Order: sequence, then C-alpha cells, then structure tokens
Amino acid sequence: GDFAHLHSISRLHASHDSFLIKFRTGIPFRLDCLGNVQKTFHLSFFGDQGHVHFDLHDNFNAFRVTLQHFFTMVKSKTPVIDPAETRRIMRLLSAGNTLNPGETFYLDDAS
Repeated sequence: GDFAHLHSISRLHASHDSFLIKFRTGIPFRLDCLGNVQKTFHLSFFGDQGHVHFDLHDNFNAFRVTLQHFFTMVKSKTPVIDPAETRRIMRLLSAGNTLNPGETFYLDDAS
C-alpha cells in the first residue's frame, strides 16, 4: 500500500505543531495541527497541472463511513488497512510527536 512507502517525518519550526511527512517517492505531505479552530480539516493538493483545496466540515458522515468500513471488516474478517501499514503509520506519528523543531526521524532506520 501507499503507507508502506513512508520514509520520514520532520518537525517544522512553527508556532503550532507542524510536520513534514515524506514518502520514498519524494512526495511531501505537510500536516499542520492548529489546535482549537473552527474548520476541522482543510486539505490542499498541489501538482504539476495546478492545485485544488477542500474543506471538510461534515464530521458526522465521515464517522458514519468509518463505521461502515469497520462493520464490513468485521463481517469479512479482512482488515480494510493492512495491519503492517497501520503499525508503520503509528510508529511514524509516535516518533514525530517526540521530535524537537528541526529534527527528522527516518522510519527505514528504525528497528
């Protein structure tokens, strides 16, 4: 899966929690945790042919869809996301939480 290509996480210098997650392909994913703000999720995608922005306000339906996937997983006895990918994501996020601004954790170097 895509998360198997996670490479590193860096904590950025900012007045809020800000991280740069990189994939082995070189694709960057910036995560800014702004704290208590009105918008829950604002997503921006940038590419060679332009950019697009999305604001997600409908937490109820997002939670409902997540529950539907969970019930499907229970019935089929097949995880929606590979458990190894989940462990990789959690290890990366956990390491990112311990970084000081300017530090980087490389997932591939972790045991």
